[in-house]
Amino acid sequence: MKKCILLFISLFPILAFGQYIGVGYQYADFKKHQFVATVAYPWLIPEKNGSVFLTSGLEYSTKAGDISGLNLKAASFSVPYVLDESKLPFIVQPGLDAGYLFGLNHAKDGVVLTPNLHFEYGLGLHLRVGYDYNVRAKDGQFFVRIAVGIGAGVAMVMKGWTK
Repeated sequence: MKKCILLFISLFPILAFGQYIGVGYQYADFKKHQFVATVAYPWLIPEKNGSVFLTSGLEYSTKAGDISGLNLKAASFSVPYVLDESKLPFIVQPGLDAGYLFGLNHAKDGVVLTPNLHFEYGLGLHLRVGYDYNVRAKDGQFFVRIAVGIGAGVAMVMKGWTK
């Protein structure tokens, strides 16, 4: 019970103020199909191309993959580059996520590191390619994710990055 209360208290800012929300399909290790849902809170929104973008959040993925369950992402660092500054920007974001995976009885709990390359078009289409590595289990999975949701493009439009 103490763990549940501590988890709720630590997640309250994310649950109450989540600004980046997405759902999608993930293809892991070229054979496993997963549903993925994400909610994140931006702590640092970049002011220009090449500056750091920092978020924290939650990610849930169904149990088809080796790295699946509820991932409490303590930090997601990325460096966005806007390649097309029209009203519907095209953004490329190399990044690294670090979090703790709760396997929910179908994967091992542990720290997960995820180097990734994220592409975003317009205000809601996302493609992410990366590798989830569970440090404790010494296991990983390559993934390709296609998703829809509100992402960095919205923040950049609001900050006046687009024409």
